[in-house]
Amino acid sequence: MHYNKYMMQKFLVSIILFVIFVATSWSLFRSELFYVHDFIHAARVAEMARGIQDCQIPVRWSANFGYGYGMPLFEFYAPLPYFIGALFWLAHVPIEIVVKILFIFPSSITIFASYKLGRQWLTPLGGCIVAAAIALAPYRAVNLFVRGAIAESWGMAFFILSLWAIVLVVEKKRHGVLWLLSGLTGILLSHNLTALISIPALGIWTVLIVVLSAVKHKATRQTYLSSFWIICRQSLRNLSIVAMLTLGLSAFYWLPALAEKQLTQMDATILTGYFDFRLHFLYIRQLITPFWGYGGSGWGPDDGMSFFLGFGQLIGGLVTILTAIFVTIRVFVNKTANTLSANFLLLFLFSQLILLYAIFFSLFHSQFIWEIASPLLGTIQFPWRFLALASAMLGFSSSLWLMYWPKKIGYVTGVLLLLMLLTNARYFMPNEYLDNSDDLYYTESEKIATNMSETLPDFIPKGMVLTTPPSSIIRCVPDYNCIEISTVTNRSNGGSARVETMDTTTIVLSAAAYPGWSVTVDGNTSSTATTDEGLISFSLPKGVHAIVWHLGGSQIRLIADSITISSLLIFAFLIILSYKKRI
Repeated sequence: MHYNKYMMQKFLVSIILFVIFVATSWSLFRSELFYVHDFIHAARVAEMARGIQDCQIPVRWSANFGYGYGMPLFEFYAPLPYFIGALFWLAHVPIEIVVKILFIFPSSITIFASYKLGRQWLTPLGGCIVAAAIALAPYRAVNLFVRGAIAESWGMAFFILSLWAIVLVVEKKRHGVLWLLSGLTGILLSHNLTALISIPALGIWTVLIVVLSAVKHKATRQTYLSSFWIICRQSLRNLSIVAMLTLGLSAFYWLPALAEKQLTQMDATILTGYFDFRLHFLYIRQLITPFWGYGGSGWGPDDGMSFFLGFGQLIGGLVTILTAIFVTIRVFVNKTANTLSANFLLLFLFSQLILLYAIFFSLFHSQFIWEIASPLLGTIQFPWRFLALASAMLGFSSSLWLMYWPKKIGYVTGVLLLLMLLTNARYFMPNEYLDNSDDLYYTESEKIATNMSETLPDFIPKGMVLTTPPSSIIRCVPDYNCIEISTVTNRSNGGSARVETMDTTTIVLSAAAYPGWSVTVDGNTSSTATTDEGLISFSLPKGVHAIVWHLGGSQIRLIADSITISSLLIFAFLIILSYKKRI
């Protein structure tokens, strides 16, 4: 009988989680694609796929962005989502379906991780409410169906996965290290800005889980402190190893991005004008006003997009606050505190601390801190990005009251709250579908160079000033010095040609100058220069010559790649240990 009850409960949970998934993704099952602010996903997938085909390991250079002269797109921009998308596209999945997979994936991970997170302390119904409250947060709908911020949505999903995995690591559960490695590495490779704003939240959460673990294992007052320090030392060791390995696995991305960003036009394009953080602070009333729109963000409280936290989430959070007040009064009146009340109050206090941290940094009240730390915080661009953390913490705390309420009352009110949360499905839809997806979601090289480059000029190398795609891959200056030019190969990271000249001449490649480019003439390395337009040039003597140009690695890229390879070997070793039930 117990087995049948367990299976029925598991079946009901699966149904509820599936309903939550449908509520977040129902509009993706139409055949058409839709308009969002960031509609460059198909082009990014195509450029990543071309890099893979040309054996760029890892893919950093996009040949067609930068007006056809190239730029190091994936050295700075979220490689993980587009690497996954490229694998599907290379497997001949239509690009429209690939884009939808990129939208669906973060919802799936968010639902899974949120349920697992809530289930650590709550009933299956409580876990489902946490999953609904986080996955159906209006800010997630803004990211997906207004902004089209796939990378940020992936980052938020991996943040929630990391919260759950920290519990597993502190509690020494099997596969906890692997789950945490996946979560933290996923954040870094999906959205480095989410990684930046998540660091304080993950630190606070880790302290919470260590304290809860100490309460769980040593409940008496006399042994609590010693238990806390023992668990703290063990957790610090394990979490430090995971953190170092995470940095190692993702070093190929974040290390060159930090070291070489000054070589691009990034500061002039993404840190000024519209992207100045001073224009995008929120007001408290925006968090509780149920406005919905598909416009943009700007100065003041009248933005065109919504920053509403959600009715169900706010009501659930309010009930948790009232329950916390009740429990606190009861503890002080009775002068006793059992494990349940201690766990509830600790979870409440720490989750509220993270929630307040996230909300504070999204409000204009925090501008003085942003000004002081502007070299770092300014790269975040939009203070309201902190709502990713706020939505996660509010969603988690919105069902904590279930820990303390009687089962019958908790069941009835929990179902009502779940139904209220499901009404947020109306936010998870685009403003308009496209009659022709090819208008925005295309993969052709020429269209990316001609039309899409102006939309994404952020990472064009410094000194490259051309905005008209090249008419040829290679040319002579002056052109009459070349008798014949025949292109042999043309790849995203290089090419080769046969050139016959009637005199010593200058050869200009249609490739933006960037550290790592090398040119060989008849097998010998040739010195290169940079033209006034920011392109690669070199001198070629009279005669017939075989020319090869290739984008290799700079010193910092080679160091970063070596660190990642070493970390991958350690990661493989950990996987073997996990199957032997040792971690």
